[in-house]
Amino acid sequence: MTRANTDDRRADSRPRPFQYSLRALLILTTVVAIACSVFFALPGWVAFVATICFVISTAAVLTVLLVYSRGYVRTFCVGALFPAAVCLLPAAIMITAITLDGIQRWSRSYSDEERLGCLALLVMHCVLVVVNGWLAVFVRRLVEAPRHSASPRQDQAAGPPEAGDAAPECESNHKPEGLA
Repeated sequence: MTRANTDDRRADSRPRPFQYSLRALLILTTVVAIACSVFFALPGWVAFVATICFVISTAAVLTVLLVYSRGYVRTFCVGALFPAAVCLLPAAIMITAITLDGIQRWSRSYSDEERLGCLALLVMHCVLVVVNGWLAVFVRRLVEAPRHSASPRQDQAAGPPEAGDAAPECESNHKPEGLA
């Protein structure tokens, strides 16, 4: 194999759709490990508080990104903020219930099914936020897609403008006498 042949192969290589870096996999593994420790190793009330904090933080981060970002990031945040805001109502109800009932009721021992339910709701929240954000970006790209002219032959038949043709706004090339 020659050097030119390997350079051509590298130039033609494109990233595959489901190809991840080792760094991304390690970050994902760390996030899953932290989530499992919060939901299964710590007391049940910690899982509920962590869920509430995550839902509130998601909406706050999306709002900051909406205000200070541009382009597709802003579009993503607009789409993702709606489900994040809808999830704030159950979080507010949980905060109110914990405050009114006291921490003793919420510090009881929770079963694995209740903990899995809390984790499932958190995962569904994340998926819903991300899917709606990407849906907003997709719709923006669809709307901004270049539109094809109805009759490309007419555009080609007209040809390029001649050098002597003037723009419609400039009907005369009159110059003031002092600038000649």
